[in-house]
Amino acid sequence: MKKRVGRKKGASRKKEKHIIPVGIKVLINYSVLLCFFYALFGLIFPFLFHMEFLVQSPYALVSNILTLGLMLLLIYGFYNRRFWAWKLALFLYTFSILNSVITLVFIKYTILNIIAGFIVSSFIFTVFLNLLTLWYIYERKDYFTVKHYHPHIHLADKVFISSVYIFYFFAIVFVIALGFEFYKSATYTVDRLAYELRGKTYEESMNICNTKAFADRDVCYVTVAASHREFPKARELCSLVKSDFYKLTCYQATM
Repeated sequence: MKKRVGRKKGASRKKEKHIIPVGIKVLINYSVLLCFFYALFGLIFPFLFHMEFLVQSPYALVSNILTLGLMLLLIYGFYNRRFWAWKLALFLYTFSILNSVITLVFIKYTILNIIAGFIVSSFIFTVFLNLLTLWYIYERKDYFTVKHYHPHIHLADKVFISSVYIFYFFAIVFVIALGFEFYKSATYTVDRLAYELRGKTYEESMNICNTKAFADRDVCYVTVAASHREFPKARELCSLVKSDFYKLTCYQATM
């Protein structure tokens, strides 16, 4: 009987090491979500906001791969209660906050207003969410340090979980509203310019585009470049586009 009881106790202690608090589970899920976005936009579309410019370069790819690797290491540390993960989390989330703040201050708004609004709002959401994450990680240091951890739902867990879900809710609503506004604005502009440029020669189309301003001019250049892609100078029009978003669209349309 004693041996059987001993085995049960041993088994329960072994399981105890893998019991993760609800707040830490939410933190792990948030970190996994960040990894997904780094993999999607950082590896497939290797762009990097470096100070005031949107950069596409090998440096952006290396930076995103490094960040993705550290995030995966962090998730491993969270799951296995490693103290170095606590330190790494403080470093990574602090760095993310500083990077977001610097980008918001120095970024040049050469992109479409709606896209710029989305980027700025995303950085603001990131700053507040990472500040909340930093606070929670600091409050739950015991999860990473004590030898035998007994999970309880602390006040910090309740505040963190509730705040994260509220942030997610508002972020989803905001993205849907902004996406609808962008689609409506872009569709209207493209349809109007396509009608205006219909049947026009390359030179006539260029004269029309030169009378436009801001986003209308960018969309006009993209439309002309796409419809006259066989023309030798069509691809050169992409360099005249001010918006980074439409510039990428232009280069893709003339490939």
